[in-house]
Order: sequence, then structure tokens, then C-alpha cells
Amino acid sequence: QEFKNPKGKLKAIVCTSSLELGIDIGAIDLVIQYVSPRQVSRLIQRIGRSGHRAGLIPKGVLIASSPLDALESLAVAEKALAREIEPVSIQRNSLDVLAHQIAGIVLDKKKASVGEAYSICKRAFPYWNLGLNVFLGVVKLMAQLRIVAFDGIELQEMKRTRLYYYQNLSSIPDEKRFWIKDAASRKNVGVLDEAFVSEYLQEGRIFITRGKAWRVLSVGEREIAVEQSGDITAAVPDWVGEEIPIPPAISESVARFFSSKVVAEKGLAGKLNSFIDAQAKHFVPLPNEIVLEKRENLVIVHCFKGNKINETIAKAIAPLLSKGYAVRTKANAYGILLEFPPKQNVELDEIALVLTQLGGEKVQQILEAILPQSSLFAVKFSHVGKRFGFIRRDVEYRSVSLKRIVKSLASDSPLLREVFNELYAEKLDVLGAANVFADLAFGKMKIKTVESEGGWSPLAAEFLSFGGFSELFIPAEPTEKILAAFKAELLEKTLRLKCAFCGKTSFKKLELEGMIFCPYCRSQRLFPAEEGLKGDRMKAEAQTIGTLVATFGMRALIALSTYGVGPGKAGGILGRMQKTDEEFFRDLLEAQKTFIRTKKYWRA
Repeated sequence: QEFKNPKGKLKAIVCTSSLELGIDIGAIDLVIQYVSPRQVSRLIQRIGRSGHRAGLIPKGVLIASSPLDALESLAVAEKALAREIEPVSIQRNSLDVLAHQIAGIVLDKKKASVGEAYSICKRAFPYWNLGLNVFLGVVKLMAQLRIVAFDGIELQEMKRTRLYYYQNLSSIPDEKRFWIKDAASRKNVGVLDEAFVSEYLQEGRIFITRGKAWRVLSVGEREIAVEQSGDITAAVPDWVGEEIPIPPAISESVARFFSSKVVAEKGLAGKLNSFIDAQAKHFVPLPNEIVLEKRENLVIVHCFKGNKINETIAKAIAPLLSKGYAVRTKANAYGILLEFPPKQNVELDEIALVLTQLGGEKVQQILEAILPQSSLFAVKFSHVGKRFGFIRRDVEYRSVSLKRIVKSLASDSPLLREVFNELYAEKLDVLGAANVFADLAFGKMKIKTVESEGGWSPLAAEFLSFGGFSELFIPAEPTEKILAAFKAELLEKTLRLKCAFCGKTSFKKLELEGMIFCPYCRSQRLFPAEEGLKGDRMKAEAQTIGTLVATFGMRALIALSTYGVGPGKAGGILGRMQKTDEEFFRDLLEAQKTFIRTKKYWRA
């Protein structure tokens, strides 16, 4: 159902870099790729869907979104024409998949010797060099989890074997999504992936979505409550889904463009060469050089080594740069953003010293010390643990005491080994980063420093935009606008009211001015007719609310209509006797945000 192309009516497909065109889409004449495909193999795979018949030539168009995106697209296209395709990377000795295969062998044979099962598994290419001790470690873990029975010689089926096998037919994790809810309007403003929430978000943290900065008030089971923030320089950009990593070869090719004129179609070449000339006034990036560019408490480490290597470098140097304070990092294919605390004295020479003295042999040691403390590790541990049958599939990573579990596991546990294996294969490049640190230590790569007091270099500004930092400098909505939206939301409500005197119900739309009366008996003792309130509790609330309405009129009903504001809180707010409506609604908004932030600590 994704694409139906009867009789060749569909003549073009427009796709982003995340769309895999592996389905049979029929007679397509042209593929238009918006923004860089990031890898040569992705470009060829997509463009190759057009002209998909003998004798025809595939045709495609790349539409770039920025100068850096255009340079990257140009680098990918040139390598495609030169037939320089990235090598296929196959993850070796995946231990959770191995556990699933062992369960399958046991189900198939009912009983199998260790030697037989080991021999079968080693026939598959990804496991050709699987060590016997590693295999036995997985078997022993499965026996501890009562997935298979193991007496030291033979494997046998248990009650849990079949259930485990069929629950884990796919190795694709079940990713959870979180709704972003504005605390002021109580409306959803976006959605975030579990991995982003776990890696970056906690109460008080600021992030960017829909071009605005938001401060996290609380993180719930399926919902993140937020308020708009003016502190945009502390924000991290949102993302949903996995980004395709840009390999080092593409990043280095982009760097080489800055040392010469770009040869391309006239209009494109003119724009790109203007960008390159403007950058040359600050510095000229080179593939074998790192440039440190500083502005206030932000430092950009210009390093054209691709996503995985730069992510690894960022995670390795962050703990070494922290001196009693946290250093936030974010990496893309062209560099690393280091964010130090405001007003912190940042010395570029110290960063350069860390980069040159770290040494390649220490990278994995540092990563294995710090990664278990990260939320990224927690999410991956949850995924791997479920595939091993170690964690129930309905358990969320937040409910798992990661530190306690990690401490209880031996350092050579198959579970921990697999978590590191997957992080190294999917997110990081330990060997590539180690080579960069070694080249810096031996002087094969140089480091330059640039102070950007007058403004970022064009490459830095483009890096912030293209690398996912584009909205760091977009101003937030003024407080007055947020307050106006909150006020309008409240005044749109119509309440069903009950009279404490005659017991009849009526409806009333909220408005700012005037007192309120029962239309039947003219009593002022009205209260919202809520479902579920009965007996003494209803009488007590009716008396309290009735007194508030009789005393404060419409303002009392507006306060009680605010999410998280009950009679007690409403009385406290109304008792302040605000002189203006703005002060009144501001107090209500703060009360709503406080409730959202603290409600998880309340007992029902």
C-alpha cells in the first residue's frame, strides 16, 4: 500500500534520506532527493529505482537545503560517479541473536550437545570466529534465566524456551514515543523518541522543538510537560528516529572543497564558492586538521571525521574537560559542540592539550568506564536485556535499576558485552577515534584555535544549523503571548454548575467580569457539578467552593477550571487580591506548572 503505480501513472518519487525504496514501485522516470542522502550506497539505491528497466539510465535530482548540505551532496555524487561505495559492515558475533538461535536449535532437536549447537552456529558467516568460551557464557546465562536446561554437556528444552523464542523473532526494539504537552495551553506540541528523552531530557532541561525552546517540567509515562523558555543557548535540538551516519570519507571530501574552487553548475558553483570565500576569511578547514572555535561558553571542535568518530571523541573528552561541572556535548559529521557552564572561563589551550595527550589506547577504557552511567547505555541495555529474556518485554528502561544490575553482572557477562558491541557498531567508532588521537599525539594532525568574538565563522554558523543546532538562537515567544494563550484557553470553557441551595444545574461560559447567580433561585453558592463526587466529600467541597464563588465571583470559577488547581489552592490564589487580570492569570499559570511538576510525588 506504500506505493501503487498502476499502468505507470506515477512518474516520480520524492524521498528524504530516511525512506528506503526497497519495494517494487514500477515504472519511475525520476527520483528527487531532498537534502543529502549522506551515503553513496543510499544515493545509488534510491536513484536506482528510476529507469528500472533494461536499457534505461536511472535519473535523479538532489535538492540541498544549505551550503554545507550542498557540499555534502556534491561529495556523495562525485563518489557515486567514481564508483566509490562504502564497504558493507556486518556486525559480528551478536550475542542476543546467538541466544535466540540456540533456543531455536533446542526447539528443533529437543536435545542437543554443546558441541553440536556450537558447530551449527559457527557455520553462519557472522559467527565464523565465535570463541567456545563466549558461546558457553551465553548458554550459561540462558540456563540461569531458565530459557534452556544445561547440565554441562547437553542443552534441553524447558517450559520457557518456546515462549522466549517466539517473543523475540525480531531484533528490532519496540521504541516508545513521548507526547510533548505545553503546560500553559495543555495542548500537544510534538513527539519525541525514547532514546532522545533518555539521553537528554530530565526536569529543568531545555530543548528545542518546532523552532522554540522548552523547559521540561516533568517526564511521565507517555507525556513530557513543558513550558516555553527564553534560555535558548542552553537548549538541545530534538530529533525523532535514527540518523544515517555520514562516513569519514564523505566528511573529508567536504573539507577538501574549502581548499579549491567548486566545479559545478554555474548557479550552484557561484553560491558555494561565495560560502567558501567567506569561510577563508576566518580559517580554511583541512581533513588532517582540527580547529577549535570559541564564542562565550561554546566551543566548536571542527573535525571532519564523520558522525561515529566525532561522537566517540565527544564522549571520550567530555569527562576529561569536566572540572567539578558538567560539559554538554553534541556531535555531527563535521565537528563537536562543547557547552560549558555560563561565565565559565574556557581555555582553548586546555582543550587542545586533552586532545593531544589522550592517546588512542585509552579510548575504549574511558568509554567502558563512562558509558554505563549514560542514558544511552540504559536504553540499549533495556533493548538487549529484553532480547536475552533478562528483562520482561513490558518493563521500561526507567523502571530498571541500571547501576544495581550492572554492578551485579560480571565484567565479561554476555549481556554487558552485547550492549557495548551494539554501541560500538551502531553509534561509535572506537578504532577510528583512536587513530585520530594517535595522529594528534604524534603530530600527524594539527590543532588550530580561533576566537570568534565578532561572530561565528560561516562554517560554524552552518554547522550549528545543518548539524541540528539551528534553533539554538531562535528567540522564544514573549511571556505576554504565552499568558494570552493560557487566558484564552481558560475563557473558552463552559462549566456545568450546580446550586448548593436549590440543587438545580445550569451552564455558564467563563468570562472575566461580574458576579454569578443561580438562574433559578439567584443563589451565589454554585460549584462545578463534577462526576464521582458524592456524600460528605461533595458537601464539603460544595460548601468551600460555594463560599469562594460568592466572595470572588467569576474569578473563583476561572481558578477552579485551571488544571491542577483545587479549592484549597484556588483560595490561596484568590486571597492575594491581584490588581490586574495579568497578575491573576500569571499566578494561575504558575500554579498549573507547579502541579504538573510535582503531581508524580502525590499519593492518590
